[in-house]
Amino acid sequence: MDDAECPETRKSVQAWLRGVARRSGVQMSYAGAEEKSRFARNLLTRGIPPDIVRMVFRREHQMESSPGSNRNALLLHGVGAGTMSCDEDAVCKVYDLRRGSQALTAVPIAPTAERLHFMLADSLSADLPEYPDDLLAAHESLLGRPLSELIHPFENTMKVDAAKMGSRILCDLLDGAGAVAVTVSGVVGDPGLPHLAPILTAQEPTRTRLAPFWHATGIRTNFHAILGVNRPILSIHGPLATTTATGLDNRSPLPPFVPFGTGEDTLFGSMLVKCLRGAYVGYLPFGLLHVHRHRAYSPPPSRPRVADLIGLIAADAPDVLSSGAESRMKAIGQHIVSCGTAPLGEFSEYVVQRSRRFLLNLIERCQALLDQYGGDPPDWAENLADWIARLEQVMLSPDVGIPANLPHAETTVERSVHLQQIVRDFGALLCSWSEVWKAARCLKDSGVALARRVE
Repeated sequence: MDDAECPETRKSVQAWLRGVARRSGVQMSYAGAEEKSRFARNLLTRGIPPDIVRMVFRREHQMESSPGSNRNALLLHGVGAGTMSCDEDAVCKVYDLRRGSQALTAVPIAPTAERLHFMLADSLSADLPEYPDDLLAAHESLLGRPLSELIHPFENTMKVDAAKMGSRILCDLLDGAGAVAVTVSGVVGDPGLPHLAPILTAQEPTRTRLAPFWHATGIRTNFHAILGVNRPILSIHGPLATTTATGLDNRSPLPPFVPFGTGEDTLFGSMLVKCLRGAYVGYLPFGLLHVHRHRAYSPPPSRPRVADLIGLIAADAPDVLSSGAESRMKAIGQHIVSCGTAPLGEFSEYVVQRSRRFLLNLIERCQALLDQYGGDPPDWAENLADWIARLEQVMLSPDVGIPANLPHAETTVERSVHLQQIVRDFGALLCSWSEVWKAARCLKDSGVALARRVE
């Protein structure tokens, strides 16, 4: 999937793919602007409204970056099957992160200490063994499989650690419900962090491993990391962020990615939990090499993003009795649309309240870390205190409800109007997504795919 706007760039990508296909003997398919436009016209013939089709494929609302549009195109190309999403700057070199027992564990929320293991080094290649098995097979070992097939059957529930597993997972096991909807591998090399927030808020033992980050000179522009688990873990509540290799069980509709701005992967994770009952995330103990980018990390943001605010609105949607993904997506989408069509004053007041609650929770979390660790190391404490001060300043400002990545406008009112349009549009996309997915499935079954084969 290519979202390059320059025709020459798209031509060079296709030429590169043709070379890879000739050398490897592997079939390659490609979808750029022309292919997406052609498929959009096919969706129109299937009765999908033009405004919905436009949102799926085009960068809307003048957002600087909208990777969610490309991810949605991938979902529509791969309808009816397992789909793998990989970053374009991932290297086809897989490292083995396994340590100790490899017994599969199911937990309500994957512990941060289990998912994040930072290492500061000039190179990681000498420190990790390469993963000996097939990348796709590793994802397929979990992706799409029912929970009852993965967790060892039991007859006496007294032998089950219900406190660790949680009542939700235990009930799914007893009812024969739940399946792995998404699989996530680790990252080796450039961590892909846009700012310092994950480093500032790291807990033990990751915090100790990061100590050189705050003491060494120049390390902030030469930062390598290992992010991943050392044993397979299933979680019913994620959290989820797409990585260098993410498996998606696309045999039935998953929620769409927000096509407006960044943060699409985080919102997808929360929408997955909200829209699909029994959807598990599987964390796999291997990592793909991510090309290192020499850069300095910016301070953490002091405002939520557009995707964060949509997630806060979706979280307030009332629960739906139906367990079907289609009806749940539509109900949650209708709730988001209702916010996007409310009187502007009521909408703005609601967004301000939710934004302040979001920032206050973040301030409390940061302050608890300062209280726990004091001023050590000093550079860490100084950066964290500065972030708290900026969060408090924004929380008390009258434009607290304006997201960090919303395009500039002359007045706060104009920006609020724009934000409400974005919220309404994503709600409409969520309401219609199952129909879009079904139309793409019908087209695929009739021989019309989104991406075309590279010859």
